[in-house]
Amino acid sequence: MRRIEKTLLKGFDPPRANEDVTGIVARLARHARVSSSRALHKYLFGYVTNELAGRYPGGLQVLHRRFPAFWENPQEIAERHTIFPLFRFFEASVDHAQKIESRLVHARQNPGQHLRHRFELEKGDVWEKRSPMRYCVPCMIEDQQAGRMPTWYRQHQIPGVDWCVRHQSLLFDYCIECGQQLFKHSYVVPAFHCGCQRDIPALRTPEDAAKIKVSSTIAGPRNEDDRRDVRYCTFVVGLLEKNLQPLGDQGWLTVFRIGVKRKGLRVALKALGKVVPTHMAKMSLLLDTERYILRASSTGGLSVSDVAELSPKTKICLISALFDSVEEFVSALRSMRKVGYVHGGEC
Repeated sequence: MRRIEKTLLKGFDPPRANEDVTGIVARLARHARVSSSRALHKYLFGYVTNELAGRYPGGLQVLHRRFPAFWENPQEIAERHTIFPLFRFFEASVDHAQKIESRLVHARQNPGQHLRHRFELEKGDVWEKRSPMRYCVPCMIEDQQAGRMPTWYRQHQIPGVDWCVRHQSLLFDYCIECGQQLFKHSYVVPAFHCGCQRDIPALRTPEDAAKIKVSSTIAGPRNEDDRRDVRYCTFVVGLLEKNLQPLGDQGWLTVFRIGVKRKGLRVALKALGKVVPTHMAKMSLLLDTERYILRASSTGGLSVSDVAELSPKTKICLISALFDSVEEFVSALRSMRKVGYVHGGEC
């Protein structure tokens, strides 16, 4: 690893806003021309793993020690360059969230096996064991045109988020030229995950890049279902970037009631009927009859235990129907006059 130590920081661009840890290391590997990704991982994180392109790397304390100038502490890496802040918001308490963060920081092996069941949006819908990274073509081209090496962004790696909300473009986990699936176990940047993509015209001339950018957004939202998906993804990414502390079931119940009061119950019911998955037994019970909702909202019949049974995905669907934006939702959290719900604002 002497070559890495000599060339690691010389000419290396610092981490970018919302760049995933995998993206940072992928650029580093290419910058230092490292041939062994396993050796690089050992050097940066303190352990070797076959899941190199993981969404939840451990050993962030070691990574911080290698790059003390980039971050004040290893917790800052988890806050800015992983999707941990999104899932922290749905934890039962701050203590639970801190235990998970401690695994990310101090783990001496890949913590994915332990965290995979926690980092899910739908209860029981566990992530694929080794799911590949995803990228947005317009984001990749923008990086290239700005003279930056393309990278992986954390908002593209959230399970269930299939759109880049900034470009309203579908995300890809395969080569847009040949359809080859991304290689799952190497640190590579999006533009170079297979041989043929080195010849993408976008990487040669700005004119051709503009054409590809237009063609890549044709697969954007084309109907009402797509637009609802984009709205949902916008809320998910917004929650990630707001860096919120755990809300707790009582907090969720309170904010739901604030949303119904602001939106108007009948309007909220119509919106909820469109966004809440119909196969969810508990929500079907709540949404089947308007009379039940009216009674539950007016008499407090919707309880904390009801809310506790809702998956994170359902909660996101609910708040996206009850609030017009993430900013409006965060404003409602602040109005609850409880300390600790909003922490540090945006990353």
